[in-house]
Amino acid sequence: MQFYIFSISATGDPEREMELNHFLRSHRVVDVRKELVNTATNPMWTFCVECLDHTTHTAATRSKTAPQVDYKEVLSPEDFSLYQTLRDKRKELAKEAGTPVWSVANNAHIAAMAQERSKSKADLSKIDGFGESKIEKYGQAFLDLIPSEKKRQPD
Repeated sequence: MQFYIFSISATGDPEREMELNHFLRSHRVVDVRKELVNTATNPMWTFCVECLDHTTHTAATRSKTAPQVDYKEVLSPEDFSLYQTLRDKRKELAKEAGTPVWSVANNAHIAAMAQERSKSKADLSKIDGFGESKIEKYGQAFLDLIPSEKKRQPD
């Protein structure tokens, strides 16, 4: 195990915050402990980050076994349009949360929402891998973008 210490002014320091968030996203973190430390000049948040030895978590370390899906070919044009809208929302939500997009929802989750036209959090709970925590954090933001019915194609 490796330990890393980060200190950030309690009044905020965007550069140090970005550095800490980047570090957390790129390492295999075991535990994070934070404490507010009052110094003579400025209170500081101090974070003790415990990581696995010399490992980083990047796209190269994730499994390559999952097949790549071209959703433009799999989804109808209407579903693909909604899929793109939902992906844009996912990107926005991830940026706000300071987290990778796949931690909000993966492409298969987004495609399922677009195909099924999820109408409620109960519908979202039927999507394999889109759990209660994600539903509570992000579900309503996705549901707000999903029309209640598919447009009928002309016969």
